[in-house]
Amino acid sequence: MQRFTRGQLADGLSWWDVLGLSLLAGIGFTVSLLIGELAFGTGSARNDHVKIGVLLGSLVAALLAPPWCFASATLSTGASAKQRNATPTPTAFPTSTNTAPTGLPSASLWATAPASPYDACRSREGISNMARADLTKVTTLDWAVVGAGLLAYISSFLPWYQAQVSILGIQRSVTANAWNAGIGAWLPVLLLVVAGGVVLASAMGMRLPASKPLIMIGLSALAVVTILLRWVTFPGAGGGQGQLDDVDVEGLLDVSSGAGVGLYIGLIAAAAAVVASLLASRAAGGNVS
Repeated sequence: MQRFTRGQLADGLSWWDVLGLSLLAGIGFTVSLLIGELAFGTGSARNDHVKIGVLLGSLVAALLAPPWCFASATLSTGASAKQRNATPTPTAFPTSTNTAPTGLPSASLWATAPASPYDACRSREGISNMARADLTKVTTLDWAVVGAGLLAYISSFLPWYQAQVSILGIQRSVTANAWNAGIGAWLPVLLLVVAGGVVLASAMGMRLPASKPLIMIGLSALAVVTILLRWVTFPGAGGGQGQLDDVDVEGLLDVSSGAGVGLYIGLIAAAAAVVASLLASRAAGGNVS
């Protein structure tokens, strides 16, 4: 861009920062999923392949972007601090007289001003807390809880409930993701995401209402129970409750329904979060009971 246009990067902004923002942009998936549904139809096999590919790409971007941006922000903050510690050169304002212009900031204010608008953004409280986050305190078990939250979020866009109807050899299928399968499906997803957020909030120095392992255990255990309740209360093919309830009328009508792959993945993520939280509590010397 700098070679072929007049555009230039601001002082304190490097191409490493631009690459980090590009990785953050790769997390977006809503429009891609919408295009897949419009192109291949809801519930089709190709649309499921589109969902898996798009969500895997979002997962990779979500795993790479935070550490990349954190490292870039830390390096840039250190460079900006060195630049601000240097003795600034007073800015001269052209005037018709030798007296200082009225209505303008004093030289001390100009001396303490950020080197660029980008540095001004970095000096905000939220960015400063992010730069001061100590990721060395995040253990492997804590990262497992964060990964479980991301996996549960991705699984929420996969089929949690599916029903197939075959009439005279003509098959039709209906699926519902976690956001369309009731509170018992989307609530555990939010609980696991919050559990992962608790880990990152603790690394940023935020005060928690209780111990971190205890919060993670409570959220992940509640997610497991909620998913199991949603599983056993799915409507069956005959209109009642039950999973994988099949109806076959002499080969003319075949109806089957049950849990989808999204529910299985979400349950695995919740169980993994429970195990990781328990192990983290034991490693920290905590007592769950």
